[in-house]
Amino acid sequence: MHAFEDYVVVVSRQLGDRVKQWVTHNEPWCTAALGYLTGINAPGWQDAETAIQVGHHVLYSHGLAARILRQEVQRAQVGLSLNLKGVYPGSDAEADRLATEFADVGFNRWFLDPLFHGQYPEKLATVLKVSEAAIPDWGFDVIQEPLDFLGVNYYASDRIRMAES
Repeated sequence: MHAFEDYVVVVSRQLGDRVKQWVTHNEPWCTAALGYLTGINAPGWQDAETAIQVGHHVLYSHGLAARILRQEVQRAQVGLSLNLKGVYPGSDAEADRLATEFADVGFNRWFLDPLFHGQYPEKLATVLKVSEAAIPDWGFDVIQEPLDFLGVNYYASDRIRMAES
């Protein structure tokens, strides 16, 4: 983390006289899930445990950056932007309701819960198909650094149906 912290200090000192609203990270879900879970984005890995660790470190670095920005920039407003989506069951079937809950955990609550509740959603390990030991249990005091705003990138909502077997 030290290199990122050094970077935040340099950027805040260079721009702090002009910039008062700071977004520490944009769409950390994309970094973690698309880069390390599905492999759609770089680096193209498909490893759920690594995806969880990447997401955790992005959230942790957000908290570190928020602390530095508030220290370096007078009246700094600090937040981050999450891509969130509405998820709704495709039918009244119990399987669709359960699939919708899993989609919400894996897409929205994976990043919202650590920020606002200081822990990961209870079902994250089940949703991402990893052991409970893969879920980090440290650093929430930093992750929960108060937000001045939450940017929400809302592109679409989904109707969720349990896949046919």
